Amino acid sequence: SGQSEQDSMSPIIMASIGITRLILLPLMGIFLLSGLKRMRVISATIDPLIEFVAMVQFSVPSAAQLNTIATMNGLKCKTLYSRLSLLQYSCSTVTLTGFMMVYMVYEF
Repeated sequence: SGQSEQDSMSPIIMASIGITRLILLPLMGIFLLSGLKRMRVISATIDPLIEFVAMVQFSVPSAAQLNTIATMNGLKCKTLYSRLSLLQYSCSTVTLTGFMMVYMVYEF
């Protein structure tokens, strides 16, 4: 369409960003929190709210990170950045809920 070469991003890059931020990082968060509890680095009786906040931090996409990635790729198009942010935040409602359920079933 009417987009220049610099105003577009490869679908593979967009998918890679989404998969990393919405699937791989929450999985790393689950393993990290579980491992720290098992190694007794953090107390096993830690307040569940702290664990919840840590999981939210791992599971929610960050607009600042998306902006940095877009800038590093030479993309300054606001519509592309907005589209990618909207897509990730829309998908994060499902992934956030799913990973919270997995973590609570696995840990509690």
